[in-house]
Amino acid sequence: MSDASVPERSGAPAGLLPLLYLLAFVVMADGRVIATVLPQVAGDLDTTVAGVGAALTAYLLAYGVFQLVWGPLADRVGPMRVVATVAIAFAPVLAVTALVPTLEALIGMRLLAGAVAAAFFPSALATVGYLIPYEDRHQAVAMLLAAVAAGQVMGATLGGLLAEVVDWRAMYVVDGALMALLVAPLWRMRSATPVPERAATSPFEAHRRLLRTGRALVLYTAVLVEGALFFGGTAYLGALLRERYGLSYAVIGLIVALDGVAILVTSRAVARLARRFGENRLIVGGGLLMGGAFLFALAVPSWLAVIPAVISLGAGFALCHTTFQIRATELAPLARGTAISLFAFSLFLGSGVGTAALGALVEAEGYDALLATCGVGLAALGLIAPRLTELRVSEPERPTPTPSSG
Repeated sequence: MSDASVPERSGAPAGLLPLLYLLAFVVMADGRVIATVLPQVAGDLDTTVAGVGAALTAYLLAYGVFQLVWGPLADRVGPMRVVATVAIAFAPVLAVTALVPTLEALIGMRLLAGAVAAAFFPSALATVGYLIPYEDRHQAVAMLLAAVAAGQVMGATLGGLLAEVVDWRAMYVVDGALMALLVAPLWRMRSATPVPERAATSPFEAHRRLLRTGRALVLYTAVLVEGALFFGGTAYLGALLRERYGLSYAVIGLIVALDGVAILVTSRAVARLARRFGENRLIVGGGLLMGGAFLFALAVPSWLAVIPAVISLGAGFALCHTTFQIRATELAPLARGTAISLFAFSLFLGSGVGTAALGALVEAEGYDALLATCGVGLAALGLIAPRLTELRVSEPERPTPTPSSG
């Protein structure tokens, strides 16, 4: 692939970025809803909380594995063509999920939903990488993360409320309807990112090149650990609040949604904070906030302690993960779809494995063991990862040095 295949940095077409933000919002709402209502789903399908956790794991693992498909395809045909085409299938998948009669059927539909949803956010991030200059990319990536956070808020809050008033299935109907509204606008934007001049001879050649790069391996490992501990740990907060304190699903939804609110608020300040403090300090602060949140909830065994802990989790994730994402957009400027697909693969592989492993830990040792494991692990990640994940931004991609390189 030649340098000529890199799109001109003239900015995104009018309306494209808001459309991508809406897409991220809807997809994340779907991914989050079950975590709020695990006990109700378990009762409805005659299984255990850990059994329903297998549906979470299925979604996360499929989401991660299918990055290896969608990323190289995005580099061949353009990321927006992938998004626009795959969007057509997502709304029907959500509608069918609302009708599943058994746990096995739920797991199967969540596998399918994860495989389809995997095409969206990394392709959106690749689109930002192609069309937005690095010095402006903090803001665009932060807005994507804000949209993700807003989706989390809706998935958790509305999911909990609908579970109380109707049942857990209603959220999939709502989310499917929202997705259906985005299909036509996304199709009109399918040519927003140009088709590269030529693709790699093998769809996995770019993967192999990246995985031979030390910095890429370290970044992917860091985000795998982040996914395992953050998403794996937060997946069981709703069940903890229900089992230990008997809170209603509506209240649980509101509490769990607070991390999305915190991500939404904090992500809007990430660009300013990066300029003032530097990217490395954002990773350190984010890791310590996330780790400290789990440890605080452990040290103060009251459901009220979970409220500031959840807020701290969201703020820390916004600081740490946004910085990881921005660094991922520069791992391979000529193959951003592949680089970001491996990033997302690592995140969701970690999330799926972490959800399964931490579910087993909860059943064997209880929720205190989960809180301690996630707390210590995320704090350690924040201290270790910053320098190891630094990378040099290519001069053609970003002619002006970033003020947050240290």
